[in-house]
Amino acid sequence: MSKKNTKVFGPGEYNQLRTDLQGAFERLKGAESPEEQWKAVMGVQTVLVRNYEHLSDHGKKACDHMLQQFLAHLEPAIAAMPDTAQARELRRNLKGIRGQRLNAKAELRRLELRPRKPGRLYSSTRRLFQKHLQHIMDLWQDVSGQTLSGQLQFALFYLIGLCIEEMLVAAHLAYRSYCGQAFTHIRAVHEALDLVDLFLKDPSQVDVWMTGQWWKLMPKNVRKKLKRDDIFAKLYSLFSGIGVHPFYEGARARVRMRATKESGERLQLLFRLGNMGGTKEAIACQVYLLTTLSSLFVAIMKSFPQFLNEQEVDQFIAELLEDTYRYLDRNIFRHLKDQDPSIGEFKKSLREELNNIKRVLKIPESQS
Repeated sequence: MSKKNTKVFGPGEYNQLRTDLQGAFERLKGAESPEEQWKAVMGVQTVLVRNYEHLSDHGKKACDHMLQQFLAHLEPAIAAMPDTAQARELRRNLKGIRGQRLNAKAELRRLELRPRKPGRLYSSTRRLFQKHLQHIMDLWQDVSGQTLSGQLQFALFYLIGLCIEEMLVAAHLAYRSYCGQAFTHIRAVHEALDLVDLFLKDPSQVDVWMTGQWWKLMPKNVRKKLKRDDIFAKLYSLFSGIGVHPFYEGARARVRMRATKESGERLQLLFRLGNMGGTKEAIACQVYLLTTLSSLFVAIMKSFPQFLNEQEVDQFIAELLEDTYRYLDRNIFRHLKDQDPSIGEFKKSLREELNNIKRVLKIPESQS
């Protein structure tokens, strides 16, 4: 609840709260079995939680202290209970109070809401991704306003639209650190872009696609027809291993081992449930979101040059490449230069390559 909507209780409302608490404590005093005690405790806590936002700062501190006292008395008793369904439920509820229980509602809300405090890398990625995806969507909409005919144009238009859709989902997931699932959608974009290249190279393959002969257009077969080198296969394998397939790469990225007080310092496995933030896979996911946009730009430019303004497209691509370079420099290169001396040379060669592309596009070069 926001502060401007929070109303601190007056004397009359505090009297009612006192009455409710007295009744809850009376029920707690009369409870005999652990189950009855737990229900009574939850009754007290329900009264406090329901009114928590209306309490003064002093009242909130008292409420928090009371909760800790309850837990200090209840935890040893519940831990000593026989292993029954009721005992397990009580232990789970204790974890819930401490914020340690897996919570389906909270996970769903995390997918629905925008992260409250995203890191600098995530915020920078979102800003650039939104800017350049908008350019791509504008170009695609320009194409949609034209008269398209034939199976080839239908297929190309659909595949690029599918890529835009998949990129939106990938960005949504990556921004919330669901990086494995984001990689799955990035992989789908690269599969679609390979089909775009294949159809442009050999339009007869559109018939194969439209007649449902999917086994002839499996990603590996498409790459073979396009004579892609090993780097594309390795990239596809990376997306598959961390994303859609249950390979060891995904387990290594998500599962950790740690000891906790609750486990008596025994080592336990910890699964990163939609929380891969800070891992190298999370960082790579942000980078691939931007670099994949470059491929999508090239695909729409090659597919519908007759419906686009070449100068505008060249400018869009140059902006994306420049923004991506600066993004890498600020968020990646600067942090690695002390660990790897070759980063400086790689950065220099990347700048030279970017300037070469700009010369081809007849766009002023950058020196930084």
